[in-house]
Amino acid sequence: MGRDRDRHFLTLILDRELRAGETLKAHLEYRGPISPDGLSGLYQRYYWEETTESREIVYMTQMQPVHAREVFPCLDEPDLKVSNWSSNSSFLFQDDP
Repeated sequence: MGRDRDRHFLTLILDRELRAGETLKAHLEYRGPISPDGLSGLYQRYYWEETTESREIVYMTQMQPVHAREVFPCLDEPDLKVSNWSSNSSFLFQDDP
């Protein structure tokens, strides 16, 4: 695996070239930040819920170029778009220990 921090790229290095129509499965575990400033990526906000009289949390996103990949691994470069791409993602939000 190669990493280019300047361009925010992670490169998967395979043992061989893929054939057209071949399926590649990759399992990545990734920990992404919740933005502290709320100006980009994924950030947390609070609101007051009148009916329950409680403070509630909502997670919001602001995805300009390269911000999506700060939240989760993805192909967000126009030159890297692929057809027949599918992703099965699940997200767990938790406080840092």
